[in-house]
Amino acid sequence: MKRMLALATALVLGWFGQIANAQVSTDYDRSVDFTRFRTYAFAKPEVNVGNNPAYNSPLLMKRIEGNLAREFNERGLTYQKSAPDLLVKVHTYTENKTRNVTSGPGYAPFYRYGWGFSPYRFGFWPMWGGYYGGWNQTYQENYTQGTLLVDLIDARTKQLLWRGSAQGVVDSPKRLDRQIARGVRKIMKDYPVKAS
Repeated sequence: MKRMLALATALVLGWFGQIANAQVSTDYDRSVDFTRFRTYAFAKPEVNVGNNPAYNSPLLMKRIEGNLAREFNERGLTYQKSAPDLLVKVHTYTENKTRNVTSGPGYAPFYRYGWGFSPYRFGFWPMWGGYYGGWNQTYQENYTQGTLLVDLIDARTKQLLWRGSAQGVVDSPKRLDRQIARGVRKIMKDYPVKAS
């Protein structure tokens, strides 16, 4: 029972790790005083996600902008469609990739013959409840890598002032809402003006 609980915990932590382990980076012009900016507006987004309708959706862009708006409001910026201080340009990209995955000896929770172990013996014998054993296998796995890029541009000079990006595996449209919210939150952590 303890082994099954440990296995289930590892699987859940691995799933959350996929969401939480997005690679985030930011860069900005350090000569700019970001506290002087009070208003923002969204520029036309750049969407490059192929033909997959799950990732090429105006509803998805609305969620991204909604999460950004929440983060900007926490930093004292308000939305203003005409004559804003900052233009926010959102870029989204997806790319199909392949990686090699090596799986080690695993746990098989069923009745079988094979190499295994129990508290009393080790060797080749029938058992119920699973066994540890086997050999490493390497296989190729296809996945979709998603990138969310957020640019803040001075509306007057049209100069890029700040850029944040999050990149990670987007393997399920059902989890996109959570991935977007966490990605935006992680990107905005490094914004020069902290949330109040």
